[in-house]
Amino acid sequence: MEVDIVVSCVLIFSFTFLCPYVRGNLFKEVSSCPSDGVEWRERAQKKQCREPIPDFMCAAIENQPGRFGEICTIAGLSTAGFCAVLDEDTYNLNYIKCVAASGCPATAYRSSEVYRYEACYRSETSTPSTYTVIQNKLNTTRMHIAEQVGSFNAVTFIIYICFILVFLVIFIFWTKRKLFKHRESSGNIKVMV
Repeated sequence: MEVDIVVSCVLIFSFTFLCPYVRGNLFKEVSSCPSDGVEWRERAQKKQCREPIPDFMCAAIENQPGRFGEICTIAGLSTAGFCAVLDEDTYNLNYIKCVAASGCPATAYRSSEVYRYEACYRSETSTPSTYTVIQNKLNTTRMHIAEQVGSFNAVTFIIYICFILVFLVIFIFWTKRKLFKHRESSGNIKVMV
């Protein structure tokens, strides 16, 4: 009875405090992103991002004009001319080429400083970067390889089990045959005596 109470308390604690990090980046849709460093720090403190995803991020959602989201992530460095955005499918940090007429990042910047570039919050930034395309192809290739490896392991395991079963059947027949011959030869010796 006491063990059940302890286990229940541990499970409740685990689900309450650890599950948000199991779900991934803690995405939350918001009406807008911070417009300056002070507001950014306030929102970051409110979001309470912790290890293993310690950095707060607010950005436009790729290919969805007027939509914004907050996540916890690991902040990266963006190349000049690219905007930090949230991927439209996974809501993970992504970078796309800024195609706005003005206000695009002229130098490299930390993704957590995207608030400095208003153009990155507007809808003109909707074409995926070469990095994104390559990354998506790499992810697809990795998944394909993992599927192949997984199916290879399953086939190998089945073949291995079949060999073991065949070996066991042969061993059992060989043992029974040897026992039968031994009994038969023992019986012949007794008759001769």
